[in-house]
Amino acid sequence: MLAGIDFFHQAIEFESKWVKTGKEIFNAIQTNGILLNKNWLDFFVSNFFNVGVSLDGSPKFHNQIRKSISGNNSFDKIINSIHLLNEAGILSNVICCVSSVNYNYPEEIFNFFVSQGIKKLKFLPVQGRDKNGKVLSYGVTGEQYANFLLTIFDLWLKLDDPEVEIREIKSIVNLLLGGNFRECIFTGECYKYFTIYPDGSVYSCDSLPKTKFLYFGNIGEGLDKIVSSWNFVRFRDRVKELKEKCCGCEWFEICRDGCLKDWWPDIFDPSAKNLFCRGFKKIFTKIRKTLKEYQMI
Repeated sequence: MLAGIDFFHQAIEFESKWVKTGKEIFNAIQTNGILLNKNWLDFFVSNFFNVGVSLDGSPKFHNQIRKSISGNNSFDKIINSIHLLNEAGILSNVICCVSSVNYNYPEEIFNFFVSQGIKKLKFLPVQGRDKNGKVLSYGVTGEQYANFLLTIFDLWLKLDDPEVEIREIKSIVNLLLGGNFRECIFTGECYKYFTIYPDGSVYSCDSLPKTKFLYFGNIGEGLDKIVSSWNFVRFRDRVKELKEKCCGCEWFEICRDGCLKDWWPDIFDPSAKNLFCRGFKKIFTKIRKTLKEYQMI
């Protein structure tokens, strides 16, 4: 949204030329909600945008990590934006980052979101490095994330509200029941997701660091040149190699080797391991056991 609303108007105008040729275009945006006002809201509604917002729980959790550029707390502004989007019917989801600040409080966080009428949630574990390559001090382990999400699962079952959707849980349950809904972390096709930066440079998914090894070219060069670049071919082949490492696992058809950001110390390192593997196995096992108890599988 920092690009300004005029930029988005121009994008819609550009898209309209392709819509007239029969192309179907879907727009969604993830934001912290700070800049939302009536003009932005009207634009999103009139152009059928789905809007996701990031909020890390109640003020005592959220305000510890998410400060404004001036150092002020951001919770009040963001929760107000969420309510405005919800009332307009275009709030797609709220992403809550699970960090060292809040991972011990799943019940409090879940109850907070439900009390605010926020029913579509995604819980994203914080794990990785900052732009300087330093390990994030407020990250969580796979085990901590698994314990958090499994408590959320139990609370979700107890609530028994079909309108409440936890993206990770929805994906796992759906896959265990033979469905096709997959979160991107369970596709094993990370080479299909690009990040295009303002200068037109094309890199891998932005969950991975922006390094010279993950630079695939410039969008102005055309897709054929990008996908034939040495870096992209190397990256695509490495994704397939990592899948082969996992193909003997009983959970492979669900997990597909997980999110590449979880492979450490580096995806190109021969010794790389998925640090969240054990945690997700714990999640899969508990959810499958529960589905069997409900005689659903």
